[in-house]
Amino acid sequence: MKRFSEEEKLMAVKKYLSNEGSFKRIGDSIGADEGDVRSWVQRFQYHGNEAFKNSYA
Repeated sequence: MKRFSEEEKLMAVKKYLSNEGSFKRIGDSIGADEGDVRSWVQRFQYHGNEAFKNSYA
């Protein structure tokens, strides 16, 4: 399974929120599962721009 960078996740979320495609379509375009894209959108809606920052505290 591919790991996605913060930038890739944000790009996918912004595409979805801009109505540029469904979870499945966006996921297929980057090689992610539609469930991953859905999860990223939910995280972004809850945490905003900090959603994908790694915190190794």
